[in-house]
Amino acid sequence: MKPGCAEAVMVNGNQDSTKPGLPEGVGMALQDARSFLEVQHGSRVDADDPVLMLVTLHNAFLKDYGQLLHRHHQALTGLFAEKGAAYLAEVGRASDVIGKELLAASVKSIRETFQAP
Repeated sequence: MKPGCAEAVMVNGNQDSTKPGLPEGVGMALQDARSFLEVQHGSRVDADDPVLMLVTLHNAFLKDYGQLLHRHHQALTGLFAEKGAAYLAEVGRASDVIGKELLAASVKSIRETFQAP
């Protein structure tokens, strides 16, 4: 098992710090899974029931998936920042050209308007 992928162990409502677990709000504690299964199916699940290994595996998956999403978020943020900066620079150049052309057209129109025939 990878370091940091062990299930969170709850002791008196607090996560036991002797075993590495998931970040707060990620995954499901084994006791919560037992309670959920009992409520949903009306069947008590013992603490040593092998079905709880699925909770541990799913929690490990959620942790790994969260790390993958974080890496993708960083990559997309960098890509959008790079592409956005390039787009903004191009818009700035186009705006400068349009501004110069409008200024030249305005000056020409004013000269033509105020020149004596």
